[in-house]
Amino acid sequence: MAFTYSQDLRDRVLAAYDRAMTTREIAHTFQVSPAWARRVRQTRREEGRTTPLPRGGARVIKIDMERLAELVREQPDVAERREQWKAEQTKYPGRRMIFIDETYSGGCMSSGSG
Repeated sequence: MAFTYSQDLRDRVLAAYDRAMTTREIAHTFQVSPAWARRVRQTRREEGRTTPLPRGGARVIKIDMERLAELVREQPDVAERREQWKAEQTKYPGRRMIFIDETYSGGCMSSGSG
C-alpha cells in the first residue's frame, strides 16, 4: 500500500536541491526513489506547493445539489414519480425481501471436480 512521505523529508529533499545536489545523490542520501525526488521538486516549481495532496475521498464534489434540486423542480413528473416510488416502498416489509446477488453466478465459479 502506498504511503505519504513526511513533510520533514520533503523539506530536506528540497533543501538538498537548493544546495545543488543531484537527484541521484539525493535519492541515495535520503533513501527515496529518484522519480519521487524529481516530482517533489517539480511540484514546488510548477505549483508552489511542498505538501502532499490529501489522500482518500473525493476532492471535487461532482454533483451540484442545488442545481439537481432545481432540475427536479423544473420537471414535476420526475418529482411526482419519485414520491410515488417512495410511497410504494412501504408496501413491502423489509424482513420479507430477499436479495439475490448474481454477480458470480457464471460457470467459472463452479468447482472443477464435480
